[in-house]
Amino acid sequence: MDHPFDIEQDNNPSLYGNSFQDDQYFNKSLSVSSTLHKLLASSTLQIEIAQTEKLINSNIIVYLIKVFDSETTDHIIVKRRYSEFKSFRDNLLKLYPTKLIPPIPEKHSLLSYVLNSINANNEVELIGFRKRFFNQFMIDLIAVRFLNSSPFLQKFLDPNYELCWNNALNESPISNLPKSLLLSNPLDPTDQNGLYLLLPKINSFHNNNLSELYKLNLDPLSHMNDSLLRLSNQINFAKFPVNEFVTIPTNIINFETYILHNLKILKNLHKYNAGHIKNFKLLLSIMINLGGNLNNFSLEIYELNTHLSNLIEKFGSIIDLNFLNFENFLFENFIPHWHETITQLYQYFNIALNLLNFYKYKILQFKILFNTKFAIFNQLTNLNTSLSVNDLNHLNELNSPSINNLVKSYQSRGSLRTKKSWFRVFGGSNATAASSLPSPALSAKANNSSSTPSTPDNPDARIKIEYLERELNKLDQLIDLMNHDLVSLTKEIDHNLGEFAKLIEKKWLEVFLNFIQSTKQLFIENLSNWQEFKDAFEC
Repeated sequence: MDHPFDIEQDNNPSLYGNSFQDDQYFNKSLSVSSTLHKLLASSTLQIEIAQTEKLINSNIIVYLIKVFDSETTDHIIVKRRYSEFKSFRDNLLKLYPTKLIPPIPEKHSLLSYVLNSINANNEVELIGFRKRFFNQFMIDLIAVRFLNSSPFLQKFLDPNYELCWNNALNESPISNLPKSLLLSNPLDPTDQNGLYLLLPKINSFHNNNLSELYKLNLDPLSHMNDSLLRLSNQINFAKFPVNEFVTIPTNIINFETYILHNLKILKNLHKYNAGHIKNFKLLLSIMINLGGNLNNFSLEIYELNTHLSNLIEKFGSIIDLNFLNFENFLFENFIPHWHETITQLYQYFNIALNLLNFYKYKILQFKILFNTKFAIFNQLTNLNTSLSVNDLNHLNELNSPSINNLVKSYQSRGSLRTKKSWFRVFGGSNATAASSLPSPALSAKANNSSSTPSTPDNPDARIKIEYLERELNKLDQLIDLMNHDLVSLTKEIDHNLGEFAKLIEKKWLEVFLNFIQSTKQLFIENLSNWQEFKDAFEC
């Protein structure tokens, strides 16, 4: 029994069978890797999805990627299935979370897949759609020049990894990725700096699924920027070291509005396109019936009026010619070069939104670190509530800049108010602070310390204060680390969004020019047909 093409199967190398051993496209040469390196370094590098095929003795559809030099005969062809494209892109996002990795076609739901499998025409259209989409994905990918030197990209295009893609997913650099990208260097997630593992986790960020961050409803960047300004004021009030990262650049804030505005427009445009395609198909159906009926009618009246019969037959022929023109316009231009491009643009803007949401998560981490620092100061305050201002002088013996700033701040007020909470000065509550602590043990020990009166002769209180000071030193290291990262991340995102704007402008220009040219050609051909009918009618 023949089964429909299984285009959604998981990555199982055994399903390839032996079909590659004698395949004309499979290069078994030991020099294939060096040839690939040479091709990827070439300024005349070209790439395309040459064709699709069904593997022998299986139902799997694979896409043949051809990498070649337009000025030489060097070329390599490797076969990849949908699941391998998806795992490749997912891991590219993890390796380069600040880059705008081009989109691939979305995986269809089980229901739509079953329906497409029942209808052979729909299945052929789906495979053709994916082929065109993957082709654009590869073209856009190699246009990002730094990726051409990526070992992971080279493995994806290397025929030697054709039968063992899972090996590439378990080797460096993928094997060096952390479980959570929030606990890594945002510009280089493979960085082995252990400090990143101490950063706070955020529950809503899970599974490293950067491709779906756009679905999360996070605060706008403008609101986050306001909170950063308040945080800066709190830091100045507490006389903490001044942050490198203080505000979000205005152009990044404005770019978020630009993205959301375009997503709304593209979503509506996609909806209208679907309606236009439906109307075009209805028009084609009407033209088929009309052309057929006119031709039949001309035959019926041929003996009664030959001249009229010939005119009606000519009219039917013009309808048939126009039908072919409209059909070609719809399936060769409107759908692949307009409708599908709009779909890709919509995904591109979601990718940009993913990047901004990743940026927001790093800012949230930064704020959590400061809330934690304020909470520890609050515990230090509660620990010393029974002392007068002069009794705090013994804390200077700890030789701690953070503690000394705290003492000076209280001494400048002249008295210590009972139960005065530093954290409340910065906004929030003790409960809020405790919930944001990266270490539960720290929170528990700090809370226990607040119930113990402190005196100069109380060694137990001094031990607890020293413990809190050590935790503050750790937090200061993490804050310094995130300060540096956020400054670099902001510059990187600002640059990448600028490049993204240029890319989108170029794509819009291309899609509009193509649409105008193809529409103009449709009207020229149809007008020529009707002019021919007019001339025949006048004769």
